Amino acid sequence: MFNSVIYKSIFENVDVGMAIADTSGQFIKVNKKLCDLLEYTKEELQNKTFQEITFPDDLENNLKHIQEIQNGIRDSFTIENRYINRTGRLIWIDLIVTAIRGDDKDIKYYIGIIKNIDELKKTQVYIETQKNLIEELLDQQPNMVLLLDTSKALFMNKVMLAYFQCDTLELFRQRYSCVCNTFVPNEHYFHTGKIKESKNWIDTLLELPKREQIVMIESLQDHKCRSFQISIGEFNDKYIINFTDISERMLQQHFLEDKAIHDTLTQAYNREYLEQNIQNLISPSIQLAFTIIDIDDFKKINDTYGHDVGDKVLKELVGVINDFSRKEDVLVRWGGEEFLLLLKIEDKVILQKVLEHLRRSIELHKFSVVNKVTCSFGATFHDSCNTWEQTFKLADIALYDAKTSGKNQIVIK
Repeated sequence: MFNSVIYKSIFENVDVGMAIADTSGQFIKVNKKLCDLLEYTKEELQNKTFQEITFPDDLENNLKHIQEIQNGIRDSFTIENRYINRTGRLIWIDLIVTAIRGDDKDIKYYIGIIKNIDELKKTQVYIETQKNLIEELLDQQPNMVLLLDTSKALFMNKVMLAYFQCDTLELFRQRYSCVCNTFVPNEHYFHTGKIKESKNWIDTLLELPKREQIVMIESLQDHKCRSFQISIGEFNDKYIINFTDISERMLQQHFLEDKAIHDTLTQAYNREYLEQNIQNLISPSIQLAFTIIDIDDFKKINDTYGHDVGDKVLKELVGVINDFSRKEDVLVRWGGEEFLLLLKIEDKVILQKVLEHLRRSIELHKFSVVNKVTCSFGATFHDSCNTWEQTFKLADIALYDAKTSGKNQIVIK
């Protein structure tokens, strides 16, 4: 069988290693390419078995496939394993083994085709090692880190998995189709409701100023919402996203913003808030009532009990008004003992009933130290033909009438 000139030419000159072995694994014939790969002479290699040159950790799998051929389950197999060369160096090879049978169906010998894939495997090992190193470094980061391709999460570091109480990335994928679905809707933060039509969340976020690239996410560890500054890096059509916890900074910022628009003593809104937001509150389609509330004889309270007690009265009064008010009502401390209450009311009759209920609630409330306090009310509806300042002036005139008419009453202009 080895006398064919064509066969010999192919066997010796093909660009891969080739070998013929008997049923025990003893090499019968090997070509030059295989000898060069393993650094043996033909004579040396043909005195060995394939078991001798196969790395022990890979041999069991080889023998398993050989056994399957002998049992008639298959006639060939392909496998990646390592051979040991003359110097003891391991070489990764891609091995194809085919059984050649005689007329009696018994195996006569095996033909092996051996391709050197050592450099490829080294490259794969290097890439995998670098990947594992990068993932290990990312796992050491205190921030949450995510790698994704637009929407699908490809990697998530341990800090982020723990934040969502997920043991594996696969579990996270099962719970959330996209990480953006974890963003809590809040007007101060980026969330899915702000994604522009025909754009993904990353492109929309990147169009925002850096100070607005902030999201709020609820932790499944303690069910608290935290604020995160997002930074995004792009490479090879993928994104690496870093979530930096800035909750303390945002709390401080919200505190300062809240402080800037609220009266320090009573926590009602202040005049600065009104001036900044009045145009958003006024609408031609909404009946908005301006009501000025003034504490009767407040100077007497300060003179009799002292300013500390006067401050308590102001705070208690705001509490009474807040208990009475609806969520959309706006209470502003205008100055001293004077407050402005903005109410969305349909008509004058309803406004009269609402304010009378509030007036009685204040009158019947038992204030600490002074016991009883009354207030006068001056109200009017905003007309779109007027500025808000003009409407306020009309309410102030109505308040003056209430004061001069005996106090503790309501006048609507």
